[in-house]
Amino acid sequence: MAKANGAMSFINRECARRRKNAQAEGRSFMPYTAVKAHLPNTIIGVAAGDPTSIMTRVLGDEDGIPDAHQ
Repeated sequence: MAKANGAMSFINRECARRRKNAQAEGRSFMPYTAVKAHLPNTIIGVAAGDPTSIMTRVLGDEDGIPDAHQ
């Protein structure tokens, strides 16, 4: 469970960073509930061998748009 908590902590920090950057640029960023909703399928895809990083698949590029692999 400690690893899961550490991973969520990283995702939370990254989400906050990207949201702050988006706000500074006058853009919106997906809500945290959407980020959490993307996680289960993303983890399954990565475990199945999809090489796209989890952060890119869940949070998208810096623009905050999730990758199309969803």
